[in-house]
Amino acid sequence: MNTKNNISFAVGSKYGPRSSKWIVSIKKDDVYINTSKCRRLWKVSLHASGRWHLKENRTDKIILKSHRDSVSEPWYPVGLFIGIPDSSLRPASDPERTNTPDHWLPRPSPNGVVEIAVMKWKVLQIGEEWPGKKDGTELKFACITSAENSYDEEAVGVLTRYLSYDHPVAQSINKSANQAASGYDPIILDSPERRGYTAGYNSAGAIVIAEYAVD
Repeated sequence: MNTKNNISFAVGSKYGPRSSKWIVSIKKDDVYINTSKCRRLWKVSLHASGRWHLKENRTDKIILKSHRDSVSEPWYPVGLFIGIPDSSLRPASDPERTNTPDHWLPRPSPNGVVEIAVMKWKVLQIGEEWPGKKDGTELKFACITSAENSYDEEAVGVLTRYLSYDHPVAQSINKSANQAASGYDPIILDSPERRGYTAGYNSAGAIVIAEYAVD
């Protein structure tokens, strides 16, 4: 684990099909998530108080809100899930001028989905290396936040899970993305610069954002 205050990532590759560039920013004990193209429009906040919300930046309007304490066992208190379907990936029209992330995540299987979780946890207060390890999640990046003592030390982590097309979560995310994308008139486009995002909650109360291509 490291102490870097910003982590950026995208699914895919620089010269192949790819997703948006997602950014996780850590400011003291709060965590903020958005994309490089939409940072002025909206953000997801995971606050030290336990409050989670998706907010419209220009008006400060809260679109979705939840709280860490509303998540009951056996669920982990994941503040945000990002669902990126394989069908939403597009090659950049100009890879050299398109935002490049710090890290590239592998693309999912055909018609599958990569589920990306952003969460905070007490490092010494869980019974496994990272939350959800036994359930097949993979810890991609983690940062330690400040604490007065090691027992209260928290980690902010980005975890992934790759889901095949027939997984119930993948089917739900694909359905949401397809429904949202169908509202746009088709245009000739081969780039990740025009993206759409649809948001809601999962059954545990976490905020879920699905990314889709506008083409």
